[in-house]
Amino acid sequence: MKIIYSSDELTSGQLFKVFREFVHISYARFYESLMKLENLKLIDMKYDSGKRGRTRLIIKRYEPKLILDALKEF
Repeated sequence: MKIIYSSDELTSGQLFKVFREFVHISYARFYESLMKLENLKLIDMKYDSGKRGRTRLIIKRYEPKLILDALKEF
């Protein structure tokens, strides 16, 4: 969440590259986590067919400051 809400526009591939530096998991497991965040209504994902394959844009549903402040409490 911190990576998503600290960044500007982000694709799932870009997020995976950054996330992979901290946690070594497969893309499938990473994508499951993204789907959970979408199901919890914390993010939205939108397909952007253009560059390569089926790129998913990650869209923030809330004000970044609100989420980042909430994460500091944990």
